[in-house]
Amino acid sequence: MNELLKECQLPENIQRTYYELCRSRNMFLHGHHLVKNINPYLTAGAIVETVRIAEAIGACTLLTSEDELMTLDKSLKALEALGMNVGFLHARIQQLRSLVLDSESLMDKKKYEAACSQRDATEDEIKKFDAKLAVLRRVSDAYTADIDTYGSTILFATTSYDTCNNFF
Repeated sequence: MNELLKECQLPENIQRTYYELCRSRNMFLHGHHLVKNINPYLTAGAIVETVRIAEAIGACTLLTSEDELMTLDKSLKALEALGMNVGFLHARIQQLRSLVLDSESLMDKKKYEAACSQRDATEDEIKKFDAKLAVLRRVSDAYTADIDTYGSTILFATTSYDTCNNFF
């Protein structure tokens, strides 16, 4: 491995992180799995990409999107096709996807409960306005009755007065 890393002049931080990944698995991730006769620079690129994905997985939170996790997973499949042993990273992505989906479900549940609560409060307000509107309709009806009563009295009085004036 050292020959490969030196030949491709990988940065020291990439070498160190890749070494730690290999050590955590007790094996070289590229090992004998890597497609034979592959260009060493392609191998180095696969190592760099493996490190990048491992770091991206380590930086994931519950706010990481499903699409981002799927993109990382597709990249891992390409690395596997080259012969990299990255199954453990697939497993971690699946765990993260499960956590993200559970988190999204919990957030959806909270949003649902908030929407239900807001709808109930709005319906209560509508009931209050309906009650107030009913009171206002009764008041308006009472005024209409007064207008009808007094209007007909005034009309009768005015008509009687005009009739009386016509006689003189």
